[in-house]
Amino acid sequence: MQGYRYLYLHCLTEKPKGIDIEPVKEFWANLEYIYYEDELRKIHDSEFLIIQDIELIRTSMPKFYRKLKLSGASSAVFCTIEGVKNPIGLIVILYNHPIKYNPGYYMLTLSSDIQKLAILLDYKAVNK
Repeated sequence: MQGYRYLYLHCLTEKPKGIDIEPVKEFWANLEYIYYEDELRKIHDSEFLIIQDIELIRTSMPKFYRKLKLSGASSAVFCTIEGVKNPIGLIVILYNHPIKYNPGYYMLTLSSDIQKLAILLDYKAVNK
């Protein structure tokens, strides 16, 4: 998590659940990494960060709180995409209502897909 490779965070894609959902990709494009470094470290350290109500992170993660608020999210899930040596990305799932969750749900349902995505994103390190 250091060096010039991490100058900006960028939203690669967005998958709204329906046609009535407003796109939020613009709020997550070209974010300065260094500005979010402390909050990203918290997310990477937890691997899956589930925020049932974004008001709960208002003081502990104020920068991501503002992004979530701008996006119209009431709750969110951050899933770290772990590369061979370092975290290489995030999957951010936004909800427009507070969520209740089963603690192992995201780990069980997303782990294999995240692993496949990590291989594609970190191809050079995996290929060595």
